[in-house]
Parts: sequence; C-alpha cells; structure tokens
Amino acid sequence: MQIAIASDSHGALDRLETLLANLEKAEVKHLLHAGDFAVYGVEKIFEKYPNIQIQIAQGNCDVNEEILKTVGEIPNINLAKTIETEIANTQF
Repeated sequence: MQIAIASDSHGALDRLETLLANLEKAEVKHLLHAGDFAVYGVEKIFEKYPNIQIQIAQGNCDVNEEILKTVGEIPNINLAKTIETEIANTQF
C-alpha cells in the first residue's frame, strides 16, 4: 500500500490539484493531510478525486466552518481535529 502525506496547502489549490492528479496517476489510494487546507474552492478539487481516500486533521488555520462542513460531507474524506490510523499493525 502506498500512502502520501501532505500539509499546509493553504491557498495553493493548483499545487494541491497537481498532487492529487499525480497520486491518481500513480494509483496511490490514500492521502493523509496534516491540516491548513481550508480555503474556498478546495472542496471542488477534492471532489474530482473520489478514488483517493483522504484523511485530514484540521490545522490551526482551518477555522472557516462553512468550508469545513462542505469538505466533511465529501464521501471519500475523513475530517477531524485529530486523525488516528494504523499502518502495518502500527498505530499512528
């Protein structure tokens, strides 16, 4: 299994979309995002990649409740204050 890790995408929506497109092309199915993503328009990018399971921990800049609600409703996204996941029987 391949997992990508990203953080602090802030307003760089073009770079986030490039990342997701590259992950899809490489058939990477999981992205852990360590926060600071919540800007208007990010939900449209996430919706384009339904085959990538995205776990997002909210960052200190992720305060817009409208964006958080919209992103949290996307089926392939798990958005929380903290994220716990298990990889190869090791919990992170």
